[in-house]
Amino acid sequence: KLWQKNGAVALDFAAFGGTARNCSGGLTAWGNIITCEETSSADLNGDGYFDLGWHVETNPATKTVVRKLWAMGNGAKENIVIHSNRRTAYFGNDLATGYLYKFVANTADDLSSGTLYALICPSKTGNGTWTPIANTTQTQRNTTLTLCNTAGATVFNGIEDVEIGPDGKIYFAVKNENRVYRLTDSDPLSGTTTSAMETYVGNMSY
Repeated sequence: KLWQKNGAVALDFAAFGGTARNCSGGLTAWGNIITCEETSSADLNGDGYFDLGWHVETNPATKTVVRKLWAMGNGAKENIVIHSNRRTAYFGNDLATGYLYKFVANTADDLSSGTLYALICPSKTGNGTWTPIANTTQTQRNTTLTLCNTAGATVFNGIEDVEIGPDGKIYFAVKNENRVYRLTDSDPLSGTTTSAMETYVGNMSY
């Protein structure tokens, strides 16, 4: 009984196909909250997009749903972290066949369009690359997981959390691999390579 609820309003997601399985999300520097749909579904409302499986941007001040972030692609989403440049986001899928993503928005404070990448680092150590994932058409955005598989993106079994550390490195927890990995992005805006990927904690003998 430490919390007191005042002025709560239920947000209306009807215009965006509803919402479900909202899991760990993230905060933006411009004051909005992004919630992540940890599930996916077909297009039941006929707008061309799968109804579920997106990052959803909301405005707590106006108590409104801003948009579903179609350009970041579809899939069981878990967590998101926004770089201080206000354009780059990192996130993952909480799936047995999940991927680590980087998204670079075309415009600061606007995640509705931009370039989507998935990580390729087969050994999960050392150097890697960000491979572009097509995200222009509705079909491409609906089939992000298939496109990642075709591109040879590295599979992670259940990404639960992605963060940017004080050292600037990207840290991400993979629950079913019992590890927290970390890597260095060559450049959050223009970089297409990563380095120094390693297991930060987990799966170690003591």
